[in-house]
Amino acid sequence: MKRLIDIQSRLKAGKTAFNSFGGYKYRSLETILEEVKPLLKEHSLLLNITDEVLMIGTRFYVKATARVVDPTGKLIAESSGFAREEESKKGMDSSQITGSCSSYSRKYAVSALFLIDDSKDADALNVKPEFTEAKLKDYPDSRMKKNEQIWSSMFASGTTQESLIKQIESQFVLSFDQKNQIDFIFKQATQKE
Repeated sequence: MKRLIDIQSRLKAGKTAFNSFGGYKYRSLETILEEVKPLLKEHSLLLNITDEVLMIGTRFYVKATARVVDPTGKLIAESSGFAREEESKKGMDSSQITGSCSSYSRKYAVSALFLIDDSKDADALNVKPEFTEAKLKDYPDSRMKKNEQIWSSMFASGTTQESLIKQIESQFVLSFDQKNQIDFIFKQATQKE
């Protein structure tokens, strides 16, 4: 575990990619992997990432699981990330939609595993001023009940409530009561095991 802690504390994966449509910098999976590979090699550890397509309700999700193992194959740590496939996306065929979904879920699984914080950093401050002042909308209460089954499945598959809250809070503001509700769903889902 000390080796993983050392990697987590030393890993610096900057937001080097730029989204010209949205006008912001972001961190890609490729950037994270470039930075983490030498640290993994230094500690004789292996990163393995797998995907699984799940049907939750009527929608397809890609669940990516990132695992760090030692040379004997012993699991050191693992984390999962989920992304929902769009039913259609202009200019993309179904394989491209799944591939995009896979990349997104892999990025969040690896980010969670290595404790990469997606909050504002020095790179995020280099965007246009109108984006630095953007206000997030409150998370709609109507979506809480709608997503309960999905979140329960995610929690039962290994997603932590912290990583789910972090994903939601990248786009919305959650109230104290909503966070408590997510915590309750997490406890129910993990007690079923």
